[in-house]
Amino acid sequence: MGERFVFYRLPAVDPETQVRRALAHVGRESAMRAELTTAVRVVLESVDRDRLTAHADAVTADRLVSLAMLAVRCRSAVDRDSFHRDIELIPEPEAPARLALVLLRLLNATRAIGADHATAWRIVAKCALDSMPALRRAALEELLRRDLPASTTAISESLGYPTTTARRALEDLAAHGIATRQAQGQGHADLWSASDWTRDRWGTVPEMSGDRDGAPATVPEMSEGGGSEHESGAAGTPITSPLSVFDDFSGTPSRVAS
Repeated sequence: MGERFVFYRLPAVDPETQVRRALAHVGRESAMRAELTTAVRVVLESVDRDRLTAHADAVTADRLVSLAMLAVRCRSAVDRDSFHRDIELIPEPEAPARLALVLLRLLNATRAIGADHATAWRIVAKCALDSMPALRRAALEELLRRDLPASTTAISESLGYPTTTARRALEDLAAHGIATRQAQGQGHADLWSASDWTRDRWGTVPEMSGDRDGAPATVPEMSEGGGSEHESGAAGTPITSPLSVFDDFSGTPSRVAS
């Protein structure tokens, strides 16, 4: 029936900034826990319960079908020889129905806590993409960025992986019809491109085709002011600052609840 999991990979952050802020938080743990508790309470109290069980309209259904079908093919198994790592068997792709249902529930839940339409879809699309093996996803996005077929070497250089490792990821994608391999004959490198099937489905969900700037995201603070009564809640002031969602397409926070 398909796998039960979806992932949300946290965006990359500047490690030095992360370490410095962690050190600065020493002694503020209780205040930070209080802020987190308040933030979660604000979210739960604002839930629109009717949205949790909303049915998918025709447009939403079409987008979820394309997204789920692409994601499950990209993460489906390819059996390889344990020694030489040659492909021995290409099992049937994972069935997409279960993932589509999970994505619909995630879409409904995200809208229920106050996310706008675009933010909710961006989160859903990101979770579907993040559920693919990371290297396969990177290889897929590299193929989609290119208008012309590219050699294994060119793709491996863009990914920052050895040629053999990149080739295996490309072979896995080709095994399930995500990528197309064009053999150039003995002594010549193979050329790779995204299949027409993949491009058709990628294009149905605009949130999946947004450019990623590659810049590390900033490390969000728990609150703006350091050591204030508002930050710690010592004066009983409720913390109603809007929650934010960070995604690795831009690193830009999107307001989802207030």
